[in-house]
Amino acid sequence: MKIAREPRRPRIALVLNRFWPEVGGAETNLYFQAVELARHFDVTVFTPRRLAEELSDEQHRGFRIRRLKDWLNRSGRFPNLGKLCAG
Repeated sequence: MKIAREPRRPRIALVLNRFWPEVGGAETNLYFQAVELARHFDVTVFTPRRLAEELSDEQHRGFRIRRLKDWLNRSGRFPNLGKLCAG
């Protein structure tokens, strides 16, 4: 007896430097894009973890948010102007 499986939804990864709950035009736009894309796709947002109290892995409004260590900003200060100004 064969068990019918639902077809797997295509997956989308959004890799962003800043994301909700940070406030700004790009952050807001990409947040709502993730919400809409999640209606039809498996969406995962990869973004730096800015604050210690932020979860490193969470589900929100149908999509997954992975907050990872920012290896280019080891000092933890934001914005990371040192990298922008370096030669």
